[in-house]
Amino acid sequence: MGKWGYDYLGMFRSQADIDSYVQQYKITKVFETDVAQLKPGMLYYRDVRGTLNTDGTYQGPDGIIDDKDMVRLTKKTGNPYGFTLNFGGDWKGVSLAAMIGASWGGFSEVASSARYVTANQADYMNVPKFWNDMFSVSSTDVAGIENTTAKYPNMYWSAFNNVSSDFWQISSFRMALRNMTLGYSLPGQLVKKIGIDGCRFTLTGTNILSFNNPLPGKFMDINSNYGSFPNLRVISLGLNLSF
Repeated sequence: MGKWGYDYLGMFRSQADIDSYVQQYKITKVFETDVAQLKPGMLYYRDVRGTLNTDGTYQGPDGIIDDKDMVRLTKKTGNPYGFTLNFGGDWKGVSLAAMIGASWGGFSEVASSARYVTANQADYMNVPKFWNDMFSVSSTDVAGIENTTAKYPNMYWSAFNNVSSDFWQISSFRMALRNMTLGYSLPGQLVKKIGIDGCRFTLTGTNILSFNNPLPGKFMDINSNYGSFPNLRVISLGLNLSF
C-alpha cells in the first residue's frame, strides 16, 4: 500500500498567491473550508480527482481538496533495508566490541506531534526548534514579527498544514552506534604482585551516537519521536576481580 498523502504545491505567502491558486485550479473548498477563509501561511495541495464513479474510477479534478486527492507518496512505509554490524578485537589486554545498526529505503516524515502545534499551545509548551523559521505576518503573530520568506508554515493553521504530504517528508535513513564496550585487563605479573588472579576494567555505553539528523534541533533519535521520552544514553564503568 505504501504511504499516502497530499501532493504539496507550495505555501501561500500573500493574498495574490491565494487568488492565483484558486483561479488556476478552480478551487472552491479546501478541507471543507471555503476559499474565502484561506490565509497566507497555509500550505496548498494539488486537486487530483473528483467523484468516485460506479465502475471504481474517479472523475477529474473537481475544485475541492479532500481525501480523494491523496496520492501515494512512496511504495514503502517502514525501512525495508538494513544491517547490523558487530565488530571488535583484542590487543595486549585492551579489547573493543561494538554494534552499529542502520536502515533505509522507506518513507519518513516529521512526526505529527512536532508539526501540529497551535499558536495558543506555543504559549505554554515547548516546540521544536524548526518553528523559529515559521511564516508570520503581524496580523497572525502575537509578537508582531513578520517572516514571509520562512521555510515552515504558520502553526496557527495546523488544521490545514498538518496532513501527510511531501512537504513534511524527510530522509528515512537511520544509523546509530547502539553499544560499545572498551575493556582493559591488567598484566598477569602485576595482578599477582597484589595478590589476585585477575583484574579487568570495562567501560560500556548504549545508545551512544546517531549518525542521522533529519531536522534542526536533533530531536529525533534512532527510535524516538518528538514528544515521547527518548532512548537514554547510558555510560557505565565496571570492575571485575578474580581471586
